[in-house]
Amino acid sequence: MQAKFNTFHTIMGKKGYGKSSLCDILLILNNRPALILDTTNGFPPLGKNRLFFDDMEELNLYLQLHYKEFISKKQQLILQTRDPEQFEELCITAYKCSKISLFIDEVDFYCGASLSKKSAFYDIIHTGRHQEIDLYTASRRPANISRDLTSQTDIFYLTMTTENRDFDYIKQAFGEDVSDKIKTIKPFHFLVIDKTKTNADGSNPINLLITKKEQLESIYRLNLKKESKND
Repeated sequence: MQAKFNTFHTIMGKKGYGKSSLCDILLILNNRPALILDTTNGFPPLGKNRLFFDDMEELNLYLQLHYKEFISKKQQLILQTRDPEQFEELCITAYKCSKISLFIDEVDFYCGASLSKKSAFYDIIHTGRHQEIDLYTASRRPANISRDLTSQTDIFYLTMTTENRDFDYIKQAFGEDVSDKIKTIKPFHFLVIDKTKTNADGSNPINLLITKKEQLESIYRLNLKKESKND
């Protein structure tokens, strides 16, 4: 059996329940250089190693000139767009890199349940382990995202959903107990299902994660202190 050298994280839930905050926390705690597709302009500035770009031409030019700096300083390069073609270009660029993280906000906006085998995103899902690419995605509709993605996901983060199709998917994928809990879960609360671990009964561990604004602000402050020490 071939060892896996990357981890996939999938965040699911409706708007207003903390997906963006959780994604930002995971991004800040991420210990690798990162490429980020920010669909909703939800990522705020964070020190000098978080850089923003309007298009892939500008981002690729930066990487051509500063790739060593991107890797050594573990920079976060954020592409702010809703253009599906630029999503594909970002995936192509990510695949050319090694030992990085790729964050895709609102992934269901760019690809549905059916994913073309010719797409660069398909390559990342199925062969990204060769490049050791960690993948983080967030979406509002669990039923709408690719089964290619969910089948390869290692860690799921589930919060409130209200659509019957989404409940049906969650019930089928994780069981009725998880589906029932999702119906009453509070904002900024997530059920974390770790597929990389197994309980004695063969089930996967399920934990409750609570994200708070104060937690995010604390992480921001730690990051700024860390940058100032490195100067």
